[in-house]
Amino acid sequence: MDDEAMTAPGRRVVTGGTPPGRSGGRLADEVYDTLLGQLMSLRIEPGSRVTIDALARELGVSQTPIRDALNRMEAEGLVVRVPHAGYRIPPQITRHRFEDMLEVRLLLEPAAARRSAERASLEQVAGLRRMLEEMAELEGATGPWRTAPSGSATPPSTISSP
Repeated sequence: MDDEAMTAPGRRVVTGGTPPGRSGGRLADEVYDTLLGQLMSLRIEPGSRVTIDALARELGVSQTPIRDALNRMEAEGLVVRVPHAGYRIPPQITRHRFEDMLEVRLLLEPAAARRSAERASLEQVAGLRRMLEEMAELEGATGPWRTAPSGSATPPSTISSP
């Protein structure tokens, strides 16, 4: 079945075709982006129920890219699958929950970065230095990634080789 559908006047349609020899991933990405935009703008309200069939009709595409997009959104925690009923949009995150998650990230991420830095190979460190040089060039040697007199980009604290 084709991922594009015949449309009625005034119906919003997700456009995009599938190149020969390629899966329908591109259209599923467009559908994902459209649905994400609707979630972010609250056009699809938290707590509401959505079905594959209704979304396919609304967007003017087959059910396959809708299903793919919703599966991806479910994996990312943006929707919840309800057996035999479609999908539900979870409630918006509260400020308290956001602050809790931020606190956990602030505890975990520096430790993860430290462990990664301790285990980095010479090749990985060299790659990071190349990226710093590229960032310094893009920034025009302004901001925190200044060009050192030797010509290499130097972050606020230097990276030392293991």
